[in-house]
Amino acid sequence: MDKTNGAAEAAEMRDGQAEIRRLREEAEAARREAAADRRRLKERLYRELLRETGVAEKRMDAILRVTDLDAFGLEDGTLTERAGLAEAIRREWADFIAVKETRGAKVETPPQAQGPVLTRAQIAAIRDGGERRKAIAENAALFGLETMN
Repeated sequence: MDKTNGAAEAAEMRDGQAEIRRLREEAEAARREAAADRRRLKERLYRELLRETGVAEKRMDAILRVTDLDAFGLEDGTLTERAGLAEAIRREWADFIAVKETRGAKVETPPQAQGPVLTRAQIAAIRDGGERRKAIAENAALFGLETMN
């Protein structure tokens, strides 16, 4: 009877070890899935932060590839130290932040828009009367006229 009792105990031991192995594998799979979920959440939150700081949309994937998301803390579904991260983004990724407003340099004496400059002789040589009047109006100063409407 000892042999059958020992065989039953050995079989029970194997079944118990198999159950323990199965439970460990399930726990490991659940841990990996939870870690992947946390990473996806961090990536989504960091992408939103990039968008808020003005980083160009087409550069976000490249930034996310080189960013260590595991270094960021996560608390209550938000990134910890969000303001510090935003400042770091503005400093480190400034080249990828789109400029929303462009201002030209102030010019003390801006250039005057000038069309083709004709001489009095060239204007007088125009055969078409309408074209000649138009050229006189455009070059009124040559003829001592203030403005010609």
